[in-house]
Amino acid sequence: MSEWEEYETSGEGRLSAGLLSEAPSEQPVFFCGGLCKLSEKLYVVYVLECADGTFYTGITTDLNRRLQQHESGEGAKYTRGRGPFIVRWVETGPDRSWALKREREIKRMSRRQKERLIMEWKGEQGAGAKEF
Repeated sequence: MSEWEEYETSGEGRLSAGLLSEAPSEQPVFFCGGLCKLSEKLYVVYVLECADGTFYTGITTDLNRRLQQHESGEGAKYTRGRGPFIVRWVETGPDRSWALKREREIKRMSRRQKERLIMEWKGEQGAGAKEF
């Protein structure tokens, strides 16, 4: 396998995440959509739906680890006591600066805009949401 692997990018040229496979723990494993160096650390922007129906948006470099932190109460203060969580939307990007900007864009969206974003992503991925 070469150091570079190519996947389709979204129309705007940004990197998008896709569901690659199911890990034995039944937690999703994500790959980088777009042209990305496999050895680079990718940043993930994600939207969770909490048990109370609210959305939480965050960033990480390891989505499975971060989800476990949220579930155990060691994640963001907002998510404590709001589990279980459903991963509703995921996007990967090249660096922390990109991730922070994208997170800010999403946090400024109305609930209706976030729901539209989630529905569009679900349609592109062809995969259902995953509960943790």
